Amino acid sequence: EAQVVVSTVAGRAGNAARAEIARLSTPRAEATKVAGFVNQRVMVDAKNIDVIAELGGVVAIEPWVEPKLLDERAATIVAGRLDAGFSPVLGNGYKRFLQQNGIKANNPIVIDITDEGLDKGVVPVPAGSHPAFFQRGDTSAASRILYAQNPTVDSNARECGGHGTNVGSIAAGYSDLTGAGDHDAEGFHYALGISPFAHLGATKIFNCAGNFDVPVPFSTLRSFSYSQGGRIANNSWGASVGGAYNTNSQIFDGLVRDAQPGVNG
Repeated sequence: EAQVVVSTVAGRAGNAARAEIARLSTPRAEATKVAGFVNQRVMVDAKNIDVIAELGGVVAIEPWVEPKLLDERAATIVAGRLDAGFSPVLGNGYKRFLQQNGIKANNPIVIDITDEGLDKGVVPVPAGSHPAFFQRGDTSAASRILYAQNPTVDSNARECGGHGTNVGSIAAGYSDLTGAGDHDAEGFHYALGISPFAHLGATKIFNCAGNFDVPVPFSTLRSFSYSQGGRIANNSWGASVGGAYNTNSQIFDGLVRDAQPGVNG
């Protein structure tokens, strides 16, 4: 048996092929429509792959490669504030730099962290939540985590491995602590993210066992995020496909252009 993704022409031209694919295989995820195509992830006996390939309406068949969590590379010099020796300039600090350039202290932009969860994965956030995700880093102030969606088998969007919270901190962590362990020898704060005034949302797609676990279309998750104000999404994960353009690439290409494909306009 092999797990594959079969792309067929959407509409009547592909109906017969999809019916035959359903007869020859076992579904592994809900079929997803992207532009003029329908993608079906299925488990199929290898001898039937050639049979499926010959069906009218079938556009492509690709092996399914399970996505895995990947590490991130922080953009440490995103502001381009370098001296002649290409060393970062501290000046009045990165937060002050943002404010001088019109970035408000309570930025309405919402960054969706699509990962293995974020912090405790519950909204409103419970006691003991990470201080870096509160306004001004103050746990007595409002949390900047606005929503948490969880399609996985876990009971909530809690983060079990550390990856999602780390990525969220790089994107939007806030810190102005002055202790010896809170900044380096040159005065640069640890745990200060690229957009420390932005809000956050959690979309959990890897469960606490470390497995990719998304039984619903990505368009459903992105649509909800957009409805909650999500305009940026961080995806520090991928599949080892050697740079190949696969159906997940196609899906996200579409969602970048239309975050709510089920809504007209």
